Amino acid sequence: SENNMNASVRYWDELGNLFLTGGYILDVGANVVKSVFEWAEDRRLSTVLARKGAPKFDIFCVCKAEKHATDDIQRLVHLIGQGNALRPRNIYVVLNEAAGNFGSMGLQEKLVAANKDLNLIFVRLPRCQSEIWAPMERFGVSIERALDMSEDEISQALDVDIWTASAGLAELKSWFDAAQSEFKSVGVFTNDLL
Repeated sequence: SENNMNASVRYWDELGNLFLTGGYILDVGANVVKSVFEWAEDRRLSTVLARKGAPKFDIFCVCKAEKHATDDIQRLVHLIGQGNALRPRNIYVVLNEAAGNFGSMGLQEKLVAANKDLNLIFVRLPRCQSEIWAPMERFGVSIERALDMSEDEISQALDVDIWTASAGLAELKSWFDAAQSEFKSVGVFTNDLL
């Protein structure tokens, strides 16, 4: 509407303020990552952040054990590493086992070999086997909310019997504790934020 050639770049300028102050979690979809990197390059983000003494930031790349997903992660990490516009302190590659384990895919080895100048940290996110996972998704019940519910509340909210609620809640708690432990082991959570 401004008829400004820089309008597409200026669209992302509010992100700059978040980088300057820190303390935020930004969830950026894969379909806009390239635009964010183009904005960071055009706006000389790393130079401005360094000059202003902005806090360091980390990037999390979440990947399932699927060929297209591992190819996408390799391209994304390469994109981060090839420029200086958006240089994170750490890149956490979250190996989401929802589609199975990464076994012989060799993703870690490929990423490390191709990106020696980046601080790559790998963290495993185990698959949740809880019986209530599918109903939680169907009814839009968050993990946080489910963990705070009783078996009776789970049974009612998710339309499952008490036995499914009981076992499912125990499985969910066990998975959550294991996942939190995995993240803590690589230094993501330095205190009990969750």
